[in-house]
Amino acid sequence: MLNFYHRFLPGIAKLLAPLTEATKSRGKVITWTDECQTAFEAAKSSLASATLLNHPDPKSETRLSTDASDSAIGAELSQKHHGMWRPIAFFSRKLTSTQSRYSTFDRELLAIYSAIQHFRFFLEGRPFSVLTDHKPLTYAFTSKTARSPRQERQLTDIRYISGTDNVVPDVLSRAPCAEQPMVASASPIPSIDLARMAEEQLRDPKVAELRKQPGALKLKEVNLDGCILLCDVSTSRPRPIVPPLWTKTIFEAIHNLSHPGHKPTTRAISARYDCLAWT
Repeated sequence: MLNFYHRFLPGIAKLLAPLTEATKSRGKVITWTDECQTAFEAAKSSLASATLLNHPDPKSETRLSTDASDSAIGAELSQKHHGMWRPIAFFSRKLTSTQSRYSTFDRELLAIYSAIQHFRFFLEGRPFSVLTDHKPLTYAFTSKTARSPRQERQLTDIRYISGTDNVVPDVLSRAPCAEQPMVASASPIPSIDLARMAEEQLRDPKVAELRKQPGALKLKEVNLDGCILLCDVSTSRPRPIVPPLWTKTIFEAIHNLSHPGHKPTTRAISARYDCLAWT
């Protein structure tokens, strides 16, 4: 990555001299000295300063470079400024155990799809190019296939770039990803105002009617994040009763979590909430 961004690093050759000297002979055991460590830390600081994100320009040419490894995917969103490509944003994430077993084609396609989904707030409504080092993907539009149609619909202009030139996404796709703690499926979606929903539960006539005649539901008031909500506890996790006025809010909150489709979103809602009406 230092070589890729060297044009933005003033005095980088002098800065890296100890490292260049230590690694110039192949097959030689590297002696890591204090001078090497100092140069390494200085190079990291210089790289961090040089790759500060540029402000996006709606008139500039935009491209999305992606890559996938066996364990992760990565992408760089960049724009051309004064004849040079500068980074706007970066993206990377670890693959699930299932995704890591995908074929190379499918992992590379997943990298493109996930990156476009991640940057959709910026890419929607504007022309952009996708760069991938997996050449078979460049034929995604010319060969019709039922496989991964949802991913293919996201693509606009896809171009091949050699692996040696696809430096930044390659680094991002191989960077170690910290394990994220699992969130219990009963946890509320962050964008939902549970206090307001609890108030609406008390006002809504359909909820009041349900309290009197719960049917197959097992209703209980449950404390969720400090808010007392009427929930169905007949399953393994409490599902808040959603008043009709809140159905759209719940759907949009889960829909915006990069959902895989309408039906999976509906299933995710049903697992977390009990909606009294779909409007």
